[in-house]
Amino acid sequence: SVAAGVLPGLALFTTLFAEAGVYASVCKSGQEIPCDEQFLMINGVMQIGQSLSLFALLPIGFIYDTFGAKYCGSVGGLLVVVAMTGLIIPLLGATNGMDATTAPVLFPVMLIMDFGAMMNSYCFFGFVWHLPGWTNFVLALSTATYQISALVPIVFQYIMRHTSVTLVPLVAIHASCVAVAALSCHNAGVDIDEFYSEAKRALGVPLPRPGGDLKIGEKISKAWMTFRLDMCDHLFLINALCMAQCFTMLYASLSGAYGKALFGTQDDGDQLAAMQTTVTFAAGVCGPIFARLADILGFVSFSWFLTAMFCMGAGLFGQASWKAQEAASVGMQVFATLQNLLMNRYILFYAPPNRMGVYTGVLVVVITFFFMPVMVGVSAWIEAGEEDTRDRFYTPLFWNAAAGLVFLLLFNGRLMLQGFPESPRLLAEDETEMAMMFACRTLDEVAQVTGITKQEVLRELANPDPAHIKTLFARVDPEKVGAILDNQDEDAFIDMLEQAPNAEEEEHMLMLDEPEYVPVKQEDSELFATPLLEIKP
Repeated sequence: SVAAGVLPGLALFTTLFAEAGVYASVCKSGQEIPCDEQFLMINGVMQIGQSLSLFALLPIGFIYDTFGAKYCGSVGGLLVVVAMTGLIIPLLGATNGMDATTAPVLFPVMLIMDFGAMMNSYCFFGFVWHLPGWTNFVLALSTATYQISALVPIVFQYIMRHTSVTLVPLVAIHASCVAVAALSCHNAGVDIDEFYSEAKRALGVPLPRPGGDLKIGEKISKAWMTFRLDMCDHLFLINALCMAQCFTMLYASLSGAYGKALFGTQDDGDQLAAMQTTVTFAAGVCGPIFARLADILGFVSFSWFLTAMFCMGAGLFGQASWKAQEAASVGMQVFATLQNLLMNRYILFYAPPNRMGVYTGVLVVVITFFFMPVMVGVSAWIEAGEEDTRDRFYTPLFWNAAAGLVFLLLFNGRLMLQGFPESPRLLAEDETEMAMMFACRTLDEVAQVTGITKQEVLRELANPDPAHIKTLFARVDPEKVGAILDNQDEDAFIDMLEQAPNAEEEEHMLMLDEPEYVPVKQEDSELFATPLLEIKP
């Protein structure tokens, strides 16, 4: 929570930065500060910085796979410390009449901070094998801790209003707290060796590690090839999330200026901004509960629930009533909090299990590619409106919300009519790579040795809960595996091993001469009703 940066509390941080004088140089002479142009400039810098930082999810995923959760947590935390320290520059510049010179520093600071915060959040993922059966809870907890950090600007505002302390020392203290958090991630985080050790303990078999050559370009290229196979389906989700996310983010981040235009005073704007931050905090606290709700409802019903929340926000945000704004804020923040959960659940139906991480990164990059022009266009529309009027904000946001609702309805309608594919589409090498974990050539053979259908095998492999993978391994019949291996042509099987990714580095999967079949040792595991087979050189 400490190392999440300013994004979860964006609405209130935007107001605090504006009141501190950041980008006050864009206001017209004699205009009251903070002014609308100031809010729009700060918001634009933060939104563009956040959007660009999303492209970093792909390299962060490779860093996590290579160096582990502890490295991501500690290094990501240190990047946030650097960014928080850099944030002091525009704040001091605004105080000392140098805003025009120092304000541009805000953009690289936000870029580094968002990148570091995302990288730090991967620290939680190291515990997925420690708590088999609780994967959804761990993932929801990661999101919840991020959202809970929205409490930080509320604390800042309270201290500033009741003492003479300014924003600069508070930011410095926050940077110190993030440094302690980064050190805690280094001391308590899960390193790469422990991660694979816990995975072996949970599954009973070792997970293959990525080789020294990560082949980043090749992996991204193949994930893109797989992604394109279902592009028509993905466009429904991409358009829905782009439009809906743009509306919820702009409403929250511009709530200080919009509240002033809607209700008439800057205090009203501050109150609306504080409301967004408070609701974000509450949504974060309830994150694990919402994750359980998604399990109970199922994907389609859960998607309709989020659509209803978005509709509530879109329908009420224009009302000059605090009750209406409270309801609108709840609806939009619930949607904003759970949209990532919706996307992650959606990916399970399409991504090959062995490409889940890169496939997710490709989807996020594509969404961001579509999202940025929408964000820039709606922001430009707002900026071109008449100053200090409700319609300057309401009209662009209304049409943005209407487009988002239409695309969400289309997305849900397509789901109800067509549903999801029976199983993810696979490249030829994907099937070989996954089948080799069971000493098989194809997933049809895996289905044969596990006694379930190929579609069920894929669903179990795609499920992020280690308990499902453990159950799948426990289904393997070693006699059927032996029969399949006995019937295979030796040269063809060796050729399959050599073509598999990183096969030369997986000693337990190599077969150089005649294979010898021996039972897997079970001292460290009680997972299997019958012993599996392991291939030794």
